[in-house]
Amino acid sequence: MAKKSSTGTAKGEEFTPGVELTGSHHTENYLFAFSTLPDISTFMRTQVIPKDQDGLKPLKAAWEKIQPTIAKLIEREKGLSESISRANIPEENHEKVREIIGGELFQKTFTGPFTIEMVEIDKLIAPQRTVNLDFVKDLTNEVSAKPDTTELVDFCLGGKRKKAPVAHLEIGPGQHAFASVNTDLRFLGGFLKPLAEEDLKLAGLGGMPVAAVIGFVGYGLDAVNVLAAGQRYVLNNGFHRVYALRSLGVKMVPVVVQHKANIALEFPQSVFGLPREYFLNHPRPVLVKDFFVEDFNVALRVKDRLKTITTQIQSGQIDTPV
Repeated sequence: MAKKSSTGTAKGEEFTPGVELTGSHHTENYLFAFSTLPDISTFMRTQVIPKDQDGLKPLKAAWEKIQPTIAKLIEREKGLSESISRANIPEENHEKVREIIGGELFQKTFTGPFTIEMVEIDKLIAPQRTVNLDFVKDLTNEVSAKPDTTELVDFCLGGKRKKAPVAHLEIGPGQHAFASVNTDLRFLGGFLKPLAEEDLKLAGLGGMPVAAVIGFVGYGLDAVNVLAAGQRYVLNNGFHRVYALRSLGVKMVPVVVQHKANIALEFPQSVFGLPREYFLNHPRPVLVKDFFVEDFNVALRVKDRLKTITTQIQSGQIDTPV
């Protein structure tokens, strides 16, 4: 009879937990060829489902094999991002564009100088390294197989696309949690609100309210937009829609171009975790077209996740001298 350890498992037998750790997943394309080995290891360990994590070793081998090709590509296509094609929005779409950019939320989102342009997809600089293929499939079902410019304006700039629902739970006094499958969920700021009579119905602790602070949770304006640094256009929002349209054969898309006159002061310090020096100075940064080179990408089963926002209102009461 096999002797059992203190955990109840016979020596030599593999330990199996009594409760299985599970979770749903989706398929992502991972642009591993332009990643670093530490980033690949971290991504495989933290994002990929456990059953597929044994693919790390062959993926590292594939990365090492492809690096000479990447080095030659960087040398051959030096400055390619600065040759991006641009065009004006067709005249028949001007009225629709004026309606979009005249909206109050649009004006509050884009406070600096901007233009609306048709730009070449392939030469947009892409901060992302993954693309959710399941989400892309849903997006391609929102447009026709060969969308015209009018449809593209609605899809890329219109802001009327259906949003994922948001769940809410009050988790403590003054504490609230909001969750969505859409990772664009965000806190939209807190502001002083002039009291209205209907606000008194929400004063659950009684008293005599004299002021109210309101906080907003929701989604950012979903217009596809880029950050312009000279002739370089960095994709700032709308990556999956751009990818979906490129997969349908679309070459040019309408975007909001945010112009940064003073790069040192106005360009973000980082975009999607990458430092701005990469976007401004790298001779050949990652472009959207790289996601369509089979040898540069690998399809992986990645854990599903929710975007959760928590908010908390705290107060302090002290006596101060007059």
